Amino acid sequence: MENMKESRLFCSMTEEEIEKCLKCSGAMIKTYCSDEIVFHQFDAPERLFVLLEGSVTICQDTNFGKRNIMTQIQRKGDIFGEVYLFMEHKHYEVYGVVSEYARVLQIPKHFFYRSCSNNCRHHEKLIYNLISIMADKAYMLNRKLQLMSCGTLREKIARFLSESFAENNNINLSMTREEMADYLGVARPSLSRELMKMKEDGIIEIKGKSVKVLNEKALLEYL
Repeated sequence: MENMKESRLFCSMTEEEIEKCLKCSGAMIKTYCSDEIVFHQFDAPERLFVLLEGSVTICQDTNFGKRNIMTQIQRKGDIFGEVYLFMEHKHYEVYGVVSEYARVLQIPKHFFYRSCSNNCRHHEKLIYNLISIMADKAYMLNRKLQLMSCGTLREKIARFLSESFAENNNINLSMTREEMADYLGVARPSLSRELMKMKEDGIIEIKGKSVKVLNEKALLEYL
């Protein structure tokens, strides 16, 4: 229950209200192992997913077999698969794969298509929270489009890093080098070469998954 309370989907809801929603909707919790598929590309969208533990990567395969990473679901309580529930598409255009381990709450889509016959307040809260989350994700998608519209690889890297600034310009990357390359839509060797060039130019310092911006002004010139 604690992991569910961390989810924005259940924001401002008591444990009792959450339990009522789960019971009324017929929700279930499923556990997945490494490389298991949560939902397949071309599956019919039937459920909203809430990550309780672990991580799930949302991917799309091209006709040539190349995997493109669309996003990573890592924070406890984050939802995924929600957009397809309200579209006319009859199937997913992406798929969700587990990195190592995951526990996922699955809520049937019919629960979001109608109001409770008793006009329950917790049902209204859940739907409002879902709309709020989807609005924020639309904003983040716009940021991803800005990233992909960058003209050069260095511009893409600069925008990606600038959106991840932490204290003292330190950035802890959650992605592997290969995953970052997929996210930016470039080949891994090209990404590695450009990162090394930026290091040689004194813009960044790299240690494993840790990146420190040494020259913020130079980095921001590429935005």
